[in-house]
Amino acid sequence: MLDCFYEQCNWTHEVWTLRRALFDGNRRKRTLDRGPHKYFLDYLQTILTAYFMLQIAKLHDPAVASGRVSLTLDYVVEYGGWDTATKAKLVRNKRTLDKLGNVIRLPRNKLIVHNDLSTVLQGEPLGAFSRGGDISYFKSLQRFMKRVYISATGSPCADFSTFTKGDARSVILALAADTAKEPRRSRVRTG
Repeated sequence: MLDCFYEQCNWTHEVWTLRRALFDGNRRKRTLDRGPHKYFLDYLQTILTAYFMLQIAKLHDPAVASGRVSLTLDYVVEYGGWDTATKAKLVRNKRTLDKLGNVIRLPRNKLIVHNDLSTVLQGEPLGAFSRGGDISYFKSLQRFMKRVYISATGSPCADFSTFTKGDARSVILALAADTAKEPRRSRVRTG
């Protein structure tokens, strides 16, 4: 179970890392926004944003809802069989994560999981991490996982992976190279 939960957290981090590398940390973003791939990148940004927010929201679901058990932060804290000191530390970690993750709740409930009519019609953005809040969230999530792992196994867990960062850079370079090419014009003879 512990490895499954680690994989959920790691996957959430990996999707977030990909989104950050492609959009927030992309030094070629202005160039790409003027190129032929702008709409594709806009769609991809929207998709990756909604998806990583959904993954965070799932981590914050209750352990038990409608008689169904979910592998969540709540489940790990409540059903992990921790000693008193460890559970107290995990509860504090979870409170920090909940504070940071609460910005996801409204967009999740109104737009990502449901198409709330008034929200859709208003078209207003809902919730966002404060500047650097997403980075703080994943640092806190990594601390939580490390505490859980060391307490459960006596061994440290691996840091979350960032494999997609390199892939994102390759995609950015390819798209930038394509954008830099002069558009091909068909030559039409007149006369």
